[in-house]
Amino acid sequence: GSREQTRMSFARRLGGEAEADAFLAEVRAKAAATNYSYDEILGYSKALLNSYKPDEIFGVLQSLSDATAGLDLSSSDVSMMIAGLSRMRTTGKATQEYLNYFSERGVDVYAALADSTGADKSQIADMVTKGQIGGADAAESILAFIDKTFGGLSEDLMGTYDAMVDNLADAEANLQEYAGQGYNEE
Repeated sequence: GSREQTRMSFARRLGGEAEADAFLAEVRAKAAATNYSYDEILGYSKALLNSYKPDEIFGVLQSLSDATAGLDLSSSDVSMMIAGLSRMRTTGKATQEYLNYFSERGVDVYAALADSTGADKSQIADMVTKGQIGGADAAESILAFIDKTFGGLSEDLMGTYDAMVDNLADAEANLQEYAGQGYNEE
């Protein structure tokens, strides 16, 4: 089935079936701990493997999950951000176009790059135009900024979701109980 195809494709990319199984187990764990589904994480992972090492991917996904929680991003927004990270890392360049993938989705890339370069926020656009900021550095700076700004938000969100599910279960149990009482009185 498709699950076996997935396993084989990851085995090819990661160097073996044991590596693939370990990676996919981690994907399942991440799906439980982030606001992404298993299939979304698989897709994001395939894209990230083009420019990140396997052991770096889940950190990147955690950061993006936190940004998703903070900025209410769609899965296509996340895909665009991953494309931005990958392109900056593979080309070695931080271009205005790549930075727009983030700024258009609510990430203050100028603040991120000011944080990491020590330059003033007003100087960043000029530095980018002159090619003075490397792609890998920019990608790292953006993720660090996301962590600083939104870190832990997806966990908070999952916490409230779990709390709601628990509360719903309690409410349903109470409802069943009341229904039973009414029936007994009849």
